[in-house]
Amino acid sequence: MADELWNTLLKFHREVAVPEIVGPLREEIAALDRKTQTNFDAVWKRFDRLESEYHSLSAAMARVETRLTGVEGRLVLVEEKIGFESEN
Repeated sequence: MADELWNTLLKFHREVAVPEIVGPLREEIAALDRKTQTNFDAVWKRFDRLESEYHSLSAAMARVETRLTGVEGRLVLVEEKIGFESEN
């Protein structure tokens, strides 16, 4: 009698409980996984954009520094012409 009850419980578990619990649980886990992957994709896309902006800003700053060096050189020449004594 105990074996028959045990077998009936196992059959119930296999045929009723597991499909009703595990199926929806797997669907929920899959949905959460998709949502997580979507969020990671958005973060990586943003990192790519930020990296691109960083390289653009670095190139722009290099151009500004080059021009500033030229302006400083010209300023020294102008100061020498007008006899300006710098405090440096």
